[in-house]
Amino acid sequence: MKLEAYGGKLEEWIRDVLFGRNQRALVNGTLSTWAEALSEIPQGSVLGPILFVIFIHDPPEIVASTVEIFVDDTKLFRTITSEEDSNKIQTDLYMLVK
Repeated sequence: MKLEAYGGKLEEWIRDVLFGRNQRALVNGTLSTWAEALSEIPQGSVLGPILFVIFIHDPPEIVASTVEIFVDDTKLFRTITSEEDSNKIQTDLYMLVK
């Protein structure tokens, strides 16, 4: 997990916020039963922007192609003049997915 690289109190704090949460819905004035929240970051929490910055921080360091990041958009650039160039950008795409 990527957060392990940051370790210590930050990882512990984020795990405490994300895991073990419960949620329920209100539909037509009736509340559902409580259920464990298995995914998602609570909307409006301070955690969303922090995790976003953590997860977009690496791309320029892990790929050989040019990376441009603006808000939540990431673009990968490379001039393709050979099959080797094509293979390099494909490898970079795999790295970004990983």
